[in-house]
Amino acid sequence: MFGSVTAIACLDAPPEYSVPDQIPPVLVTSQIAPPTRDVVVVPAAASQVDFLVPFRSDDSGEDLTALFVLDMARQVTFPFILDAVPVLADPRPFAAQDPARVVTYLYTWTERPVGRHRVTLILTHESNFSTRYEVQDALDAAEVTWILDFGGGTTP
Repeated sequence: MFGSVTAIACLDAPPEYSVPDQIPPVLVTSQIAPPTRDVVVVPAAASQVDFLVPFRSDDSGEDLTALFVLDMARQVTFPFILDAVPVLADPRPFAAQDPARVVTYLYTWTERPVGRHRVTLILTHESNFSTRYEVQDALDAAEVTWILDFGGGTTP
């Protein structure tokens, strides 16, 4: 009639959890479009250029920003920012991001540029921007530059 009651308890301390480390964005350069190995000749009838940039990044819950800048390498005081594209954090770990995530941007103009111009993408976690276009830690950012040739002008 009398039963035995046994209590089982775990004597180990509860595990401690930490925020996972962020891994900076890594571009999949072989899949970037248009390719960056050559000057991109923009046809005379074109009114836009499509950019597609695959990447992987371990975000630890922090969103990224893809900043597209015109002629940043010309040492101007304030480069012309074409667009800041928000990129939502991905909960998947770096190794599980296959296929890679993709940033896309459609560069359009109303008055066709002349000559050669550089379009640079800076992709980093939002907290890494120290100003609107400068990063605090270059190792936590990925950068790629295209040279676009619109014809009819001089080379930068």
